[in-house]
Amino acid sequence: MPSAILILWLLAVTAVNAQGTGDAYLDALETEARAITHLENAERLDTSGGTRSEAVMERKYVTPGLTMEEFERELDQRFGGTSMIYQRLSDEAKQSIYNDYQDDNRISVIRRNVAFSL
Repeated sequence: MPSAILILWLLAVTAVNAQGTGDAYLDALETEARAITHLENAERLDTSGGTRSEAVMERKYVTPGLTMEEFERELDQRFGGTSMIYQRLSDEAKQSIYNDYQDDNRISVIRRNVAFSL
């Protein structure tokens, strides 16, 4: 539930910043927010055959120990709205977020860092 609140806050903040950037951007954020609040309809996103922890599967965490390329791929595959914002950041900001992820892989923290790096 805190993730859903963070997403809604992130939507409000990015809506102000995204004026004129097109509907696809907001649609991706809204899709991600809906996925969090309607988990009973969610499809299994994991293809690892059950090697990820349940916490990672419940969308609370990004898989730990990823390279930066793998981290960005997982953001894109599992957290599309966050990934779209992340992709707009400078390389320096992306590196900082990746470095922070290595210490704390909670998606709520990653989302907050991405939002504050805009």
